[in-house]
Amino acid sequence: MIGMQEMVMQTHALPGQRGKIRLLPAWPKERDLDFKLHAPYKTVVEGKFRSGKMSRMKVTPKQRQGDVVSTLG
Repeated sequence: MIGMQEMVMQTHALPGQRGKIRLLPAWPKERDLDFKLHAPYKTVVEGKFRSGKMSRMKVTPKQRQGDVVSTLG
Protein backbone atom coordinates (compact mmCIF):
# COMPACT_ATOMS: atom_id res chain seq x y z
CA MET A 1 0.00 0.00 0.00
CA ILE A 2 2.79 2.44 0.85
CA GLY A 3 4.45 1.76 -2.49
CA MET A 4 1.25 2.65 -4.30
CA GLN A 5 0.90 5.86 -2.27
CA GLU A 6 4.47 6.82 -3.24
CA MET A 7 3.50 6.38 -6.90
CA VAL A 8 0.71 8.93 -6.40
CA MET A 9 2.33 11.48 -4.05
CA GLN A 10 5.82 12.20 -2.77
CA THR A 11 6.84 14.88 -0.29
CA HIS A 12 10.33 16.22 0.17
CA ALA A 13 11.46 18.86 2.66
CA LEU A 14 14.58 19.96 4.42
CA PRO A 15 14.35 20.25 8.20
CA GLY A 16 12.34 23.33 9.15
CA GLN A 17 10.84 23.78 5.67
CA ARG A 18 7.43 22.78 4.30
CA GLY A 19 8.80 21.48 1.03
CA LYS A 20 6.99 20.46 -2.12
CA ILE A 21 4.29 17.88 -2.80
CA ARG A 22 4.92 15.96 -6.04
CA LEU A 23 1.80 14.47 -7.60
CA LEU A 24 1.79 11.36 -9.78
CA PRO A 25 5.58 11.01 -10.13
CA ALA A 26 5.38 7.31 -10.95
CA TRP A 27 1.74 6.74 -11.87
CA PRO A 28 1.12 5.25 -15.35
CA LYS A 29 -0.64 7.84 -17.54
CA GLU A 30 -2.98 5.22 -19.00
CA ARG A 31 -4.46 4.30 -15.59
CA ASP A 32 -7.33 6.29 -14.10
CA LEU A 33 -7.22 7.16 -10.41
CA ASP A 34 -9.24 8.74 -7.60
CA PHE A 35 -7.22 9.61 -4.51
CA LYS A 36 -7.27 11.37 -1.16
CA LEU A 37 -3.95 11.41 0.69
CA HIS A 38 -2.57 13.18 3.73
CA ALA A 39 0.68 15.14 3.44
CA PRO A 40 2.80 16.87 6.10
CA TYR A 41 1.57 20.04 7.83
CA LYS A 42 -2.05 18.92 8.06
CA THR A 43 -2.42 18.94 4.29
CA VAL A 44 -4.92 16.80 2.38
CA VAL A 45 -4.67 16.37 -1.38
CA GLU A 46 -7.66 14.97 -3.28
CA GLY A 47 -7.79 14.35 -6.99
CA LYS A 48 -9.25 12.62 -9.98
CA PHE A 49 -6.94 11.54 -12.82
CA ARG A 50 -8.60 10.50 -16.08
CA SER A 51 -7.23 9.74 -19.56
CA GLY A 52 -3.76 11.02 -18.73
CA LYS A 53 -4.93 14.34 -17.25
CA MET A 54 -5.82 15.66 -13.81
CA SER A 55 -9.54 16.39 -14.05
CA ARG A 56 -9.99 17.55 -10.44
CA MET A 57 -7.70 18.52 -7.60
CA LYS A 58 -8.39 19.95 -4.15
CA VAL A 59 -5.72 20.92 -1.62
CA THR A 60 -6.63 21.66 1.99
CA PRO A 61 -5.57 24.09 3.39
CA LYS A 62 -5.54 26.33 0.32
CA GLN A 63 -2.28 27.94 1.44
CA ARG A 64 -0.50 24.71 0.45
CA GLN A 65 -1.81 24.83 -3.15
CA GLY A 66 1.40 26.56 -4.27
CA ASP A 67 3.51 23.72 -2.84
CA VAL A 68 1.92 21.15 -5.17
CA VAL A 69 4.04 20.27 -8.19
CA SER A 70 2.59 18.18 -11.00
CA THR A 71 5.08 15.79 -12.55
CA LEU A 72 2.88 15.06 -15.56
CA GLY A 73 4.06 15.72 -19.08
